[in-house]
Amino acid sequence: MTHDHDHKHCHDEHHHNSHDHSHDHGHGVELDDTEKLKIRIQHWIGHNMQHRDSLDEWSDRARESGLEKVADALDRSSQKLSDSVDELETALTLFD
Repeated sequence: MTHDHDHKHCHDEHHHNSHDHSHDHGHGVELDDTEKLKIRIQHWIGHNMQHRDSLDEWSDRARESGLEKVADALDRSSQKLSDSVDELETALTLFD
């Protein structure tokens, strides 16, 4: 059975497109909000990790270009995304 939910897909590094579509997760029944939320949290974890990795890459590049303060700011932003991932992972453990 399929279910509808909307979320953003990153099609390139600078644009996010949001659209609704169906996914078949093979459950045979409609997912309730709890299951939908678990799926969203897993998506957000992956999404944040991708952004964190990109920030780390660009921090290195900025540092190589002599942009130390820019690199430091990117490092701080990357750390905040890591903290967010930690919180989202904690949230996944809190479902009964």
